[in-house]
Amino acid sequence: MIKITTADNQKKYNLYKKMLANLNASINNEFFLQAVFIEYAILEDRCNSIIRVLLGEKSLESKSMQGCGIDKKISKIKNYVHNNTKDAWIKKFLNDDLLDRVLSWKNQRNKMVHSLMVQFDSEDIQTELMELAIAGRNIAKEFKNTANKIKNHQLKKNKNI
Repeated sequence: MIKITTADNQKKYNLYKKMLANLNASINNEFFLQAVFIEYAILEDRCNSIIRVLLGEKSLESKSMQGCGIDKKISKIKNYVHNNTKDAWIKKFLNDDLLDRVLSWKNQRNKMVHSLMVQFDSEDIQTELMELAIAGRNIAKEFKNTANKIKNHQLKKNKNI
């Protein structure tokens, strides 16, 4: 049985603090490709967190989702929110608009990554990378905040049971 300790939570907090600093430094120094990869990692991690909160940390379903891509994770989250929760608060924050924006950004990121070798030196792709990095930072921040709100909401809800 894995038990999450306060020390584990502190390590995760410190890692996030470092990653967000690296993300901002990457954008400020025009290392947009690095920023995009950090943003993707944050989105992936927050999907995992939301799934653990909604499905239960120890559930087989939750564990089986860890190796899946963001598409499947977002689909699982959407299905859960639409079909399994009567909690209007969670439905408000995990709405289709936010989840669709995460997927849209991820799709743009994938298209960009797959076209890098064809057009990396062009000014157009550098501009697109900059726009993608800035949009990704905003989406990652919003999704991270949403995941934290849901986690805190569920903790409060569980304490009141």
